[in-house]
Amino acid sequence: MDSSTSMDYNIRHATREELYTSFGKRMEYLKAFVGFTDDDVFIFNKGAKYLKAAIPTLTHRLYERMLEFDITARALRTRTTTSDVHVEDLFTIDSPHLEYWEYLDKVG
Repeated sequence: MDSSTSMDYNIRHATREELYTSFGKRMEYLKAFVGFTDDDVFIFNKGAKYLKAAIPTLTHRLYERMLEFDITARALRTRTTTSDVHVEDLFTIDSPHLEYWEYLDKVG
């Protein structure tokens, strides 16, 4: 048995279309990808007040990290990673696009 055959045996399948068009499938995929379990739900609920206070800082750090790499910065700007076209105006941490999410958070 060659190595590619043995690797394919354990690979989980998710279609690109499902991930982009089905919220349920996308959540199912993310849950499986990060290994999120019912125990995690319990822990998050138990620590909700602490997590709520940490979310703005964690979100800011996540955006900063994503903006360190061109492919993730491109995905934030163009909403896709399928094109390699040069993007003149990539996001910065102070971009109005990112601030828009803060606005939606306040409104929502």
